[in-house]
Amino acid sequence: MTMPLDVAARLARLALALDLRESITAPVLAAVAASGGKGDVLVGASAHGRRVDVVMPFSPAGLAALGGDPSTITASTAPSGLRARVDGDTVTAAVLSYAGASDAAGAVAELAPPAARAAWADYVEQFCAIAGGKISGRTRWVDGRASLEVRYPTRDPAGKPELYLLAAVDQLGAQLGVTEAQRTLWQKLHAGFHGAELALTTSITAAGAVSQVLGLAYPETAWDHAVRVAQGTTLDPSEAAKIPRQLGALAGALASDVLQALELELGPHEPLDVIVWAKLAPV
Repeated sequence: MTMPLDVAARLARLALALDLRESITAPVLAAVAASGGKGDVLVGASAHGRRVDVVMPFSPAGLAALGGDPSTITASTAPSGLRARVDGDTVTAAVLSYAGASDAAGAVAELAPPAARAAWADYVEQFCAIAGGKISGRTRWVDGRASLEVRYPTRDPAGKPELYLLAAVDQLGAQLGVTEAQRTLWQKLHAGFHGAELALTTSITAAGAVSQVLGLAYPETAWDHAVRVAQGTTLDPSEAAKIPRQLGALAGALASDVLQALELELGPHEPLDVIVWAKLAPV
């Protein structure tokens, strides 16, 4: 199965912009080709590193190309997408799904080994108990990791749901190990989205521990806003000065004038990461 030439060319330019070896990106290209152009291909690229995620329609052949086992997929898994992560010199696959239990305990039980469920469910329940949060997506990584997405509808920036959300991310983030500097910076950046819809991602590691990383994704279309946000997360003025060129190269490689989302990734690492999401191939 062949891939449309424009899609292949854009992915090749993206690999060049991120200095990724052809041998590393080849499985991703094969997986995208296996999807047969049956839906959107989304790309999420880090503003501060070489990590890139490619989300595509699910296909058994695509999962196999990325080193996964298609025989593990059942009707109850209900895959809605396939995700490939290139991080430096490694490629990892994940299966995405949206159907499943709507309650925190049930959703966690679908993804986590028994020993990991109680601790993770406690966090997920608290995230779902505020600001109208509802579980909206699941990710099963082939290496044993798993993630749950909790989506919050638009909110009054001065209302109580927003205040509860701010407090929860700060307090629960602190418990997980997100640095105080990142939590403070996130609150400043978050204010710039004015109560927009928000998708929070919480995860467990391959070892079954609750991950220290939280992802917070906002609907965003403007590259210039992404540049300002990314510059605001750098630790060095010289690094901030490089951001426009770096994101400009990504925009050119993706051949995209607008973004789909902007994701802030908080954790014990520095700096806070910024992931720009853009659509690579329309339906």
